Amino acid sequence: MRRRVRTLACDTLRRHSVAIQDSYDMEFHGQAITPHARALDDDLVEWFSVCRPAGEVTERLGGLVDLDLDHLSMPGATRPGSREGFAAEVLPALRR
Repeated sequence: MRRRVRTLACDTLRRHSVAIQDSYDMEFHGQAITPHARALDDDLVEWFSVCRPAGEVTERLGGLVDLDLDHLSMPGATRPGSREGFAAEVLPALRR
């Protein structure tokens, strides 16, 4: 079962990677409204990021902390209040 899940995940990531690569335009790097950004679907975003309400973010990151995660990067936290909300709601819960 574990191998099947890993294979499905790899196939899904490969499919998304090809779609993004085929439509990527460096002129629009980092912009949200581009052909390559439209190639991202919810499954891929969910795989590589945590875009959820604070409680769900805390739960997901808590599992990573349990695996000894000791570094976190937030390059895409650009929505107004996202960094402040993370600092106020998620970090204190992860420190417990």
